[in-house]
Amino acid sequence: LLANLVTAFRVSPTRSYLPDDAAASLADLLVEGAIAFAIQGKAIALFSILFGAGLAIQHERFSRLGDPRPWLTRRLAALLGFGLVHLLLIWNGDILVEYALGGFLVLPLLGASNRVLARVALGCLALYLVLPMLPFSPAWPSVDTLQREYLDAMRIYGSGSFAEIRRYSFHEFLVFVPVYVTLFPETPAYLLLGVLAWRSGIARDPGSHALLLKRTAIAGVAIGALLFMLAGAALGAVTFASAGLAPIAMALGYGAALLLAMRGPRMPPLLRLFAPAGRMAFTNYIAQSLLFGWVFFGYGLGLMGRVSAATALAWGIVACAAQLALSAWWLAHFRFGPLEWLWRCLTYARSQPFRRPPTGAR
Repeated sequence: LLANLVTAFRVSPTRSYLPDDAAASLADLLVEGAIAFAIQGKAIALFSILFGAGLAIQHERFSRLGDPRPWLTRRLAALLGFGLVHLLLIWNGDILVEYALGGFLVLPLLGASNRVLARVALGCLALYLVLPMLPFSPAWPSVDTLQREYLDAMRIYGSGSFAEIRRYSFHEFLVFVPVYVTLFPETPAYLLLGVLAWRSGIARDPGSHALLLKRTAIAGVAIGALLFMLAGAALGAVTFASAGLAPIAMALGYGAALLLAMRGPRMPPLLRLFAPAGRMAFTNYIAQSLLFGWVFFGYGLGLMGRVSAATALAWGIVACAAQLALSAWWLAHFRFGPLEWLWRCLTYARSQPFRRPPTGAR
C-alpha cells in the first residue's frame, strides 16, 4: 500500500523510470528514498513468495480430493479473471494477472522434487537478470517516450473522465508491455521459492530452522542494503544486477526475521493484529485501488500531482490502520473477505458458507 501510494497513485509510475525530480522537496526525497530502500520491490517479493507457499498448501489439500490440477487451474483462472477486471477497469498497476500467469507456469512443477524446483527457480532468476541484455530482449521505451507518457499520464489521470482514463490506461499498458515481459521471469522464481519454503518445512515449522533463519535474516538485510547502495552508484551492468538482486535478498531477510519473530514470547500478539488483514489481502488490495483511484484520478478528487510524498505516506498509514480494524471487524462476522469468498466459490464451483454462526450456535 505505501509503495503503491507514494510511487504509483500520487504520481504516474512512469516517473520511476525517469531521472529524479530536481524540484522535489527534502521531505519528499527522504520519503521516496525510504520507500525505495525499505519497501519497494521487497513487499511484492514477499507477497509473491507467500502466493507460492499458498499454491503448495493448496496442492497438498486438493491432492486429498484426487488430482489437484483441475482445482488449482480453476482457482488460477478465476484469479486471472479478477486481475483482468482490475487491470482494465480499475488500475493498470495490477499484479493479479502476473500471479495467475506465473501460477499456470508453476502448476506443472508442483509434483516435481525440491531439487528440480530449486534449479528452475534459479534459472528463472538468472533469466530475469540477463534478459534485458540479450539481443532478442524486447526494447524498452526510450527516455523521450517515457517523458511524453509521463506528462500525458499526469494530465489525463489527474483530470480525465473515467472513459478517458480507461482508454489512456490501456494505451499506457501497451507502451510498457516490453518492460513487463522483461521483468516477468522474477514472478515464477518467487513463486517457486514460496513452494520450496513450504515443502522444506521452513515456513511450516520455523522453530526447527531457527539457525538458518537467523543467518538468512542478517545476511539478507545486510546484502540487500549493500546491493541497493551499489545500484545507486551508476556502475553499468553492476547497477542492473544489484538493483535486481537487492529486493530479493532483503525480502528473504525480512521473511526470515518475521518467521523468527513469530516464535518470540512478546511479538505474536502484535503480529496477530495483522492477521485479519492478511486473511483478506485480496479484498484489501482491490479496496485500496478503488479508494485511491477515486482520490487521485480525475473522476474522483483528481489529486494526482497535487499531494506530497510525505502526505501520501501519512494517508497510507491511516488507511493501513483502518484496514486492520475493518478486517478484524469483518472476520468477526464472516468466514472470509467478500472477494476471498467469491474466489473460493469459483474454485469449488459451488456456494461456500459465508456468515459465521451466532455465538453459542452449533
